[in-house]
Amino acid sequence: MKKLNYLFTLGVLFSFFAIVGCGEDDPDGPTIQEQQLDALVGTWVTNSSSDVKLNSADAPGDWSGFEIMFTRQGDVSVIGDDPTMEVDIFAIQTYEINGDQVNTFTLVFDGMPSETANVTINGTSMTMSFTLAADDKLGAKVYSVEGDWVFNLTKQQ
Repeated sequence: MKKLNYLFTLGVLFSFFAIVGCGEDDPDGPTIQEQQLDALVGTWVTNSSSDVKLNSADAPGDWSGFEIMFTRQGDVSVIGDDPTMEVDIFAIQTYEINGDQVNTFTLVFDGMPSETANVTINGTSMTMSFTLAADDKLGAKVYSVEGDWVFNLTKQQ
């Protein structure tokens, strides 16, 4: 009888540990969205005017003072004006992140699916690109600047 009680107790303990061990695992580490946000949040700047390209050539004007800041709350702000006053493409105020890769994703500005930019982040370097059509705008007015835009930005420390 003692042997039967011992086996019964052992069977109950084994069943208990098997059930506890089969519970859902907690996620290991941050989600992809949290990692994207961690990589994006901060102030990004151009190091020189040649860091901004329009159709593979230097964009018109002086972009050396361009800064774009992303907050954790989804706000975005831009500092720096083109001195020729020909280009004003950033009057955006909010952003959302879309995508399932940590370092490459899409930003949707001001909740408008047509106002998007593709982003690739590698450490403290970001490439942000988008295309403006003749009738297209990325947040604001556009003055003869349709084409493919590429911003090569560095994160301020």
